[in-house]
Amino acid sequence: MREQLIEVVQRELKYPIVHFIEALTVFAIFKVSVAVGVFQSDYFDLRLVADNGVGMTGSQSI
Repeated sequence: MREQLIEVVQRELKYPIVHFIEALTVFAIFKVSVAVGVFQSDYFDLRLVADNGVGMTGSQSI
């Protein structure tokens, strides 16, 4: 079991950039899909919120 764990860790360390790129790609796809979903469904809600002076962070402007 311990040998398998060491082998997996060494393999992961050998190709960290691949996993980093995979993670970035997944994250980018997720962000794009969220942005598209926001524009499709919540666009008018966001505009109402902006008109009421509440930003995306939830901070209120006076």
